Amino acid sequence: MPGPMPGSGKTENQAATEENPSRRAGQRTARTRSASATLPTPVSQQRATSRCTTLNDPEDQTTRCDKPAAHGQPEPDRCWEHHRQCGEHCKKYKEAQEEADRVLEGKRLPNEADIARYTSRKETTKDMEWVSKYSEAIGTEMTERVIHSKRFFLKPDKGHQTRINRLKEEKENADWVIGKLQERHQKLERIALLEGARKSKKDLEDAILKVEEDATAQVSKTAKSMISQAIECIGRGKLGGDVPCIPLPTYPGLSGAWNYAREIRLALLASVDAAVRGAEEEAVMIAKIGMERIKELADKHLPPGIERNTRHLQAPSTMFSGSGSHSRLLGQRPDLTEPTVFDLFDVNHQLSEHSNDGKANSEDPGATEPNALTLAIVGFGALTMVRGWAPGRAILRSIVRVANLFSKGTLRNCAALIIGAIWLRATTYHILDFPSTIPRTVGRRLKWSFVQGHGRVSFVDAHVTRAFNIKENPSVGAQSAGQVCHIPEDAEPLVVNPHLPRMPTMPEDAEPSVVNPHLPPILEDAEPSVAKPHLPRMAEDAEPSVINLHLPRIPEDGTP
Repeated sequence: MPGPMPGSGKTENQAATEENPSRRAGQRTARTRSASATLPTPVSQQRATSRCTTLNDPEDQTTRCDKPAAHGQPEPDRCWEHHRQCGEHCKKYKEAQEEADRVLEGKRLPNEADIARYTSRKETTKDMEWVSKYSEAIGTEMTERVIHSKRFFLKPDKGHQTRINRLKEEKENADWVIGKLQERHQKLERIALLEGARKSKKDLEDAILKVEEDATAQVSKTAKSMISQAIECIGRGKLGGDVPCIPLPTYPGLSGAWNYAREIRLALLASVDAAVRGAEEEAVMIAKIGMERIKELADKHLPPGIERNTRHLQAPSTMFSGSGSHSRLLGQRPDLTEPTVFDLFDVNHQLSEHSNDGKANSEDPGATEPNALTLAIVGFGALTMVRGWAPGRAILRSIVRVANLFSKGTLRNCAALIIGAIWLRATTYHILDFPSTIPRTVGRRLKWSFVQGHGRVSFVDAHVTRAFNIKENPSVGAQSAGQVCHIPEDAEPLVVNPHLPRMPTMPEDAEPSVVNPHLPPILEDAEPSVAKPHLPRMAEDAEPSVINLHLPRIPEDGTP
């Protein structure tokens, strides 16, 4: 079968193409329309139609940004500024999340039992630091996520909200742990302070005791030296110490010897008072120095932050302001200011001088004073020396013999010479020696009274003890204050210290055993001897609230 001619096919295709020019044009138009339908909308047209979806204020969820949306994926939904802020917030909470994971890596938050077992402040501080960092990191993440959800999404994303709720719970737990760690740290710090104070207590007590002992020893030594020196001076008839304001009186003559002795006594006693005041001033200065040293010891040994208790420290200026038994001046005591005959003629001292071969016994001028027993013994001995059985007859015979001796002329001449010599010696004594003898005699007798004292305590020892009590008085005051503060709470109102506010008066028909149930009942026929002998008897109209109920009741018909 013969095939087609070589040029026949080409002719047919060309013919088909030439026959359908309108069909090809329609196909090109359709392809152009379909391609134009799939192309995106130009950006210029989108800016004209969409607006930024970001909220201006995260709290106010109704006000949106009025700028056109030009950025965002997959479609532009934010302006350039809010698009940048969104990226920053997202970066921040992601970095905070990474920081929280890094801090918590291999760890867990301690619970209350773990915190209670902490015994070291260093360990507590270390855990408190990393828990604080963890709390800060999750707090930052939570804040940034909240801002990101509220500002950049009109409706919060569910994943973000779940993460925020979890972070909130974790934040509360971390803050609770931090609070417990701080409480434990404070407790351990107080324990450390107490342990430090307990360790240094012994050293502090020893140091304070040494300061007190040094101060009291110095005060005692100074007071004893000054007062003893003053007493030694007045024993020689001189003023006790350097007191130019107290001059010795001048001798007015034999007629004013009695007043002169009184003035000498007043001057010497005033000089001793001045010496006592000088010892008190020295004690005050030493006490001030001691208190300053105690304050320095407190600053050195006591930990910082502990209050210094100075309520029981006695002010040095008030050490000797009380009205004690030795606070009255010696010049105001009549038993010391009134002169005696022995102030003018110290016969006992002269006798003791001759009996001791010229060595005067100035320590005890009254040791040789004659008493009734001595006179009786001497008199009895003199009577035994008289011969004969009749003492009266022998005495009369002796008087007659003495009269016969004086009746002779030779003896009378000798007696005149003897009497003249005695008169001349007495005149010379009263002119030259008597004015200087009175101050020595008065001072010697005053010295003896001071050294011997009244009872078992001498003048010097009493004042030294009074100065030494600068150590004891504050301690006694502190102990008494402590006893008042430690009254039991269940004590009866009438047993409380009577210096407290007075309670209502008890009825007259109240039984004694009802007053305080802890005391035994008092019998009506109790003996008066059970009362305290050193307490005054209470008046009938005395308030029952001021009576010390620890003492037995005194019967109305008894005597104290």
